[in-house]
Amino acid sequence: MLILIGEVGYSAGTLYSRKTMLRVKEISPITVNAIQMMYVGAGMLLISLMFEHFHPESINLVSSASSMLYLIVIGSMIGHSLYYWLLAKTNAVFPATWLYISPVIALIIGALWYNESVSLSSILGALLTLSGIIMANLDDLKALAVSRFPIRQR
Repeated sequence: MLILIGEVGYSAGTLYSRKTMLRVKEISPITVNAIQMMYVGAGMLLISLMFEHFHPESINLVSSASSMLYLIVIGSMIGHSLYYWLLAKTNAVFPATWLYISPVIALIIGALWYNESVSLSSILGALLTLSGIIMANLDDLKALAVSRFPIRQR
């Protein structure tokens, strides 16, 4: 039930953000992302202080710091800013594809950076996910390609 409530909140926030960015053209997607991250970060800090138990002996500092740095910079700052930029510049369906692409990217980075094993089913799942994204957005991708690379007739 909590996951469903979270998904509804995320969807409502996305629709509200798009409406705000279309109404106020000069607002930056980075600003929208920063505001969201500050509020969510403060809320998550309060919740974690109330419910989480900290065990400092279980932390590998180098591994934890590099993972945290990746999540902060790539996952939150760049990923969500890209999401809000796509939300402002494209239709509402196209930006949602990053939610499907980011686990595939995490799978690749985990394999390259941490030498995590990747099973055949993970590879097939990633290929199926990417194929689905391409098929679902084929019309938008064609229109984007035509607008970026027009075919010149002689």
